[in-house]
Order: sequence, then structure tokens, then C-alpha cells
Amino acid sequence: MERSQLLRMIDAGMIDRLYRYSYARTSCSHEAEELCSDILYAVVKSCNNVMQLTNPTGYFWSVAHNVYADYCKKRRIQAENCVAGSDELTELIPDTDADNGFDNDSDEEKLSAIYHHISNLSVAYRKVMVGYYLEGKSAAQLATELSVSE
Repeated sequence: MERSQLLRMIDAGMIDRLYRYSYARTSCSHEAEELCSDILYAVVKSCNNVMQLTNPTGYFWSVAHNVYADYCKKRRIQAENCVAGSDELTELIPDTDADNGFDNDSDEEKLSAIYHHISNLSVAYRKVMVGYYLEGKSAAQLATELSVSE
């Protein structure tokens, strides 16, 4: 199979299968869309290097697997570099003085776990989460700031 035939194989069905593959491996639809588009981009880009293919479907999935491996590597590096209390979250963490309003250590542990989970969200979700729940902004304000629909 030649590269022009390979590009013709990219149809709605293939894109749907790639999206489902991506969605099953990511934590949200935004990341799945990004991973799916990265896979499609890699397939199209690599078509210039391919002269002859005997198994085009296998080729698609091997490219998808390699792009997903790169995605996992990037995600792992980001997780290692991400501190549970990133700059925007550190400002929101209450002081740990004796009169901080916590009844016991479990409340502090719960709050720490919440901030940890917020820091693991994708950037778009984290901005919405922090803005809406912690800064008290309305959905309309957030949509305007982030240039997205409500």
C-alpha cells in the first residue's frame, strides 16, 4: 500500500477508533482529543517517510502506541515536576498555626489530599476548579477569562 492509500484510510471510523483508544487511556476528554490529534498528526507526518506498507492497520496502531508512550513519558515528567502545592494553590492553603480551625490532623490530611488532586488535573480543569470553587468566580467570568463557552 502506498502513502496516498494510507491517507485515504483516515476516515470518521478510524478517527473514532483512535479517539476511543485515547479516551480509554487519559483522564478527560480534552486530553483524549489532544492525544488523538497527536496520533493523527504523527500518522500523516510519517506518511512522507513510508514508501510501501504491507499492514496499514498495524502501522496506524504502532504509531498510536508510540505516540501514547511519548504522552505517558511527558505526563510522568510533568507529575515529577508538579509539586502538590503549586504556586496558585500554595497561596490558598491556610496557615498551619495552632488556631487554624482544624479539629485534628485528619482535616489537614484531607485538605492536603484535595490540593494534591487539584494539582493533578489538566491545566484547563485546574483553572476552572480553582476559579470557581476557591476564588468564587462565576461560570461566565471563567468562560470569558479562559476564552471558552459556558
